[in-house]
Amino acid sequence: MLNFALVLALDLIAPGHKPVQHKLVLEASAHFEQHRFFAEPVRGFSGFQEIRPGEPFDFSSKYSTRIFALPRDAQPDAGAKVASLAVASGDIPVSETESVALTSPIERVETRLKLVRIENGAIELAVVSSDEQYSGPMLAAIGGGIALCATGLVLFARRRQRSAAQPA
Repeated sequence: MLNFALVLALDLIAPGHKPVQHKLVLEASAHFEQHRFFAEPVRGFSGFQEIRPGEPFDFSSKYSTRIFALPRDAQPDAGAKVASLAVASGDIPVSETESVALTSPIERVETRLKLVRIENGAIELAVVSSDEQYSGPMLAAIGGGIALCATGLVLFARRRQRSAAQPA
């Protein structure tokens, strides 16, 4: 049996880290003419979102979000599970980036996926690219900090050099 405090700790971000937003984008393909696609978590909270080609959508590695293909004319109810209407499903081939080091300029991650095939009830997805989006103010702060440290080191080195050159 899991300790309640441990369960609560699993949702916390480690010290020295900050949260980032990770979205997926499914590229347009001929499969969208025959199916509607939805993302739905397998565990935890229920709820689904329709996937539109080229538009970012949320996912969770923690709750095992899967992609489901439904017939083009399917209309899932708000409280229903799309898994029960699906003709095919597939795992997302990338893990969610939930946090990065506090000093990292990364603010968002967007991973592009393509539908390779739908066959025998399975959706095969492949990663096309993964782009990190950076925070401008964070980059400026990091650059300023590096410049400040470099200036301090130069001044310290000059001071030591002068004191070593002076006769005792």
